Amino acid sequence: MERSMVILYVRLCFSALTACLTMRYRANFLPRSVMDGFATVFMLTAIGVTFVSEVSLVLPGLVDGPLYWVQAVIGIFILFNILGNIFAVMRLDTSTHGLLLPASLKPGWRFCSACEATAPPRSWHCPICRACILRRDHHCTFTGYCVGHFNQRHFLLFLAYLALGALYSTVLNVIFIMRVVGGFHLLSLLQLVMPTAMLVFGLDVSPKQLYAFLFTLDLIGFLFVLALLLYHGQGALRGATNYEKVHRQFQYDLGWKENLRQIFGTRWYLAVLSPAVHSPLPSDGISFTTAEQWRLEGDKHR
Repeated sequence: MERSMVILYVRLCFSALTACLTMRYRANFLPRSVMDGFATVFMLTAIGVTFVSEVSLVLPGLVDGPLYWVQAVIGIFILFNILGNIFAVMRLDTSTHGLLLPASLKPGWRFCSACEATAPPRSWHCPICRACILRRDHHCTFTGYCVGHFNQRHFLLFLAYLALGALYSTVLNVIFIMRVVGGFHLLSLLQLVMPTAMLVFGLDVSPKQLYAFLFTLDLIGFLFVLALLLYHGQGALRGATNYEKVHRQFQYDLGWKENLRQIFGTRWYLAVLSPAVHSPLPSDGISFTTAEQWRLEGDKHR
């Protein structure tokens, strides 16, 4: 069972990567810094270990028969969206490389000395990615690439599905731990609160301690990812990049519905279900509609 789950996880990684190959992608999407590479490997390993342990250890101890496969299919759906959106963030090219940009500066444009080219509004140069990023939000260490105009949809969905998967695993682990450990007492609390210390100091090296460690890992992961999702989701709802949100610049706030459509595209209702769904963005990443223009044009875009 464990071996088949590992093989399934590897196949999902390749299928999620293949789903992104039809888009405008970078020739070299591997992390450029050692820290980014370590963070990416750590994240993929943690996701893989969690998936394999839940499907091969936890679920068989809770359900069996058709109900087991229903739960497994739900887990596979969540995992595919996590991996697919991760690779989309890494693979999609959201930089100004290859774009025909004007030689003269337009209003709101800048000249990037590092790229030796003009830079559109809301774009900033990233020294790690070595490029100007269209509507740059931030550099994501866990994917080794900047989050910008063309891949912010996938970054937010990656966080959403990762938080959902961590929460789902945590709930399953709570039920499983209660059945294995047998209720709340002093030892069980120590197992849940300090699982690593219990293992390191040899206080408990039983399989129960491994289950407690996995539960704690999922719970911490859920809280961490949820905090990231709330932080970045707040800026997305206001139509602002991270820089614009910090500096209270909301000149591109078109209302939360339109702001989300600017990120998830015209087919947002399908885009949230799969990273392979093509959902054209209203903007080309170079020119953007301001809140003032949106109000003056009235119902033109509605």
